Amino acid sequence: MKKILLLSLAILVYVSGITQQIPPQSQLTKLDYLQKSKKQHKTGLILLGGGTTLVVVGILAYQKGPGSLLLMGLGLLADVSSLPFFIASARSKKKANKMAFNFKYEKANYFMNTGFENINYPVLSFKVSLK
Repeated sequence: MKKILLLSLAILVYVSGITQQIPPQSQLTKLDYLQKSKKQHKTGLILLGGGTTLVVVGILAYQKGPGSLLLMGLGLLADVSSLPFFIASARSKKKANKMAFNFKYEKANYFMNTGFENINYPVLSFKVSLK
């Protein structure tokens, strides 16, 4: 009986050790973040446009019945629900820009014959987020 109990416990530990493996996640690229940002921005615009349209229709139909209050409420709800999509879009775009090559001009002071001169020189940098 002890052998069966120990054997079943050993098999249980072995199986649970095998099944708990988590596959590695692939890293998102700059293009992935930009596409994600574009989709989120488009969703936000659709919600904002549809919500504003419902509010305007509700205001125009206010004299005709109580259904207009429902239209205005749904429109305001759609307008407010578009805000998280715009925020998420900006965050995704910011992440994409963190992973980018940058080309800019830096200033340097050089000592020449006549004194110090500010000279601009080109700089190419690559930013990688460590988080």
